[in-house]
Amino acid sequence: IAFRQNRDGEAEAGFRHVLRQVAGFPDAHYGLSLVLLEKGETEAAVEHAQFAKNVSPNDPRYLAQLGLSHVAAQNYPTAEGPLLQAV
Repeated sequence: IAFRQNRDGEAEAGFRHVLRQVAGFPDAHYGLSLVLLEKGETEAAVEHAQFAKNVSPNDPRYLAQLGLSHVAAQNYPTAEGPLLQAV
């Protein structure tokens, strides 16, 4: 909710709190990737999106976020696969 209300600092703190409790929770990695991408931290966004995708490899949200994170990092060839799979 905090992320959707543009309270990115609160959202990031919430996602990090969840990951301290359950390190492998893919939705928290996905959410953290969303926040980090908004902040321009593309490499960290890619890492968290990749983790979420590794846990649930066919979730279109995770695939799309991974692809968009790669686009933001200008890794265009790498972005194509997850984006196509998400569609």
